[in-house]
Amino acid sequence: MTASEYLQQIQANRRTMLYQIVKAAGRPQKAIADKIGVTRQQLTGLLSGKYDVCEYRARLIEQKLGMEWGTMDLPVATQLHHACARVLEPSNA
Repeated sequence: MTASEYLQQIQANRRTMLYQIVKAAGRPQKAIADKIGVTRQQLTGLLSGKYDVCEYRARLIEQKLGMEWGTMDLPVATQLHHACARVLEPSNA
């Protein structure tokens, strides 16, 4: 795998994780956007691929949602249940 392919895979993992978090939260996108410190329009751009989920943004999302460092970079199947559980906890509402 080339460095470019590796970075593309990380971006895909981050975008997929963000999509799954939003989907699992069962709340309006605005509520999730507010929670992670972006506008609804920025969240839409992150989900659509218009904007990359950069290193800084990925770590910030993890911090705001109480996720472990690096979770956004991992394949979704291995971390999804942890992320969703944290988002849905009443203390994170």
